[in-house]
Amino acid sequence: MTRRVVWILNHYVAEAARDGRTSRHEQFARTLGQHGWHCVLIGASTVHPSGGQTFPRLRFREHRREGTHEVLRLRGVRYRGPIRRVLDMLLVTLIALAPGTTRGLPQPDVVVGSSFHPLAAWAAARLARRRGARFVFEPRDLWPETLVAFTDLSQRSLVVRALRAIEADVVRRADALVSPLARAGDYYAARGRHLPFSWVSNGTEPWDEAEPWDEAEPVHREQFVVTYLGSVGRANALDAVVDALAHPTVATLPTRVVLRIVGDGPAVEGLRRRAADGPASERIEFLGRRSQPAARAIGRSSDCLIANMADLPLYQWGVSFNKLFEYARIGRPVVLGAAGPVPVFDDGNAVLTTADDATALAAGIARTVEMGPTRRATLARLASERAREAFTYPALTARFAAALDRACSVRPDALLSHPPTSKENAP
Repeated sequence: MTRRVVWILNHYVAEAARDGRTSRHEQFARTLGQHGWHCVLIGASTVHPSGGQTFPRLRFREHRREGTHEVLRLRGVRYRGPIRRVLDMLLVTLIALAPGTTRGLPQPDVVVGSSFHPLAAWAAARLARRRGARFVFEPRDLWPETLVAFTDLSQRSLVVRALRAIEADVVRRADALVSPLARAGDYYAARGRHLPFSWVSNGTEPWDEAEPWDEAEPVHREQFVVTYLGSVGRANALDAVVDALAHPTVATLPTRVVLRIVGDGPAVEGLRRRAADGPASERIEFLGRRSQPAARAIGRSSDCLIANMADLPLYQWGVSFNKLFEYARIGRPVVLGAAGPVPVFDDGNAVLTTADDATALAAGIARTVEMGPTRRATLARLASERAREAFTYPALTARFAAALDRACSVRPDALLSHPPTSKENAP
């Protein structure tokens, strides 16, 4: 059978061998061949969120064949602050569009532009046009709304207006939308652009039944360990988690509650200072960044896992935090400050609280401590079963492949018709 070819341009695409953690697109690339597609991943030489450089001096591209798929890495700029990060985005975009960059790659039928930032999708749209391929836009974040929500920039600022113009151009060029944000199609439809839309959630790899949790006894007898796993950035809203540990609701529990934070990111130093200056400093430990298997092991050694979201209207269009799927597979109860519906967790399989509210998070932690090991194990099992049924990558890859198939079959006049809604596309 002749296989079609898809290029996926994702500036920050992670690879397990390089980054110690896999990613949505690497997982898709490994098994798209089972659905008639050959995948080429295109990403930067820099590593997010650390900003580290993986290329030696004077190397500008690296093309590798990984058996099931191909990878093209393009030189970025090592960064730690926002200015160099923008330079990283600009350099990768320029190299992606430079003559000869894509030499040796198979001719694409579809090019997917994934927008951790909109310049990557903008470059993908131009590569698609240059190669005569369909262009599928994959918004992972909504720009410039995400930037406005997490910075002091206003809607009228020059940067925001420029990003809005770039995004509008990308959407205008798109033949279809695919996104881990469940209502992304509705978001763009409300702005006058009706495109065929497929919701393809983030997820996790399938796992062996031999990843058990102890249903009878707590993990620790002398203290209750709460763990956060993931990036430490403004969007992760960890100030409220640190404050929750110092809240009287938690501090006065008969059981000593400790917090472990596993991960790094731009907000980690400020969070360390906040923890050190607070009354719970002796009960908060920062373990730094760990490989995905090591982080999972730390999670399993915990009594519960915790995550929080900023309380923003932005999340009405969908939530795509990778950590939620990791949490579900790890098999520990979860306390989650949620700003809206999330794909895996609900009131029946997690302790949900108001988003970004230290008092509410403290109450959620206390409730989890007091419910006892049997109830905690039940919550963990229910979340794990739901993730296994609907959010493992083999099932999600099939949905992604179906979206690519539809993009290839779309007629130009079909773009004028109203597409299925997000709800109709939900699994």
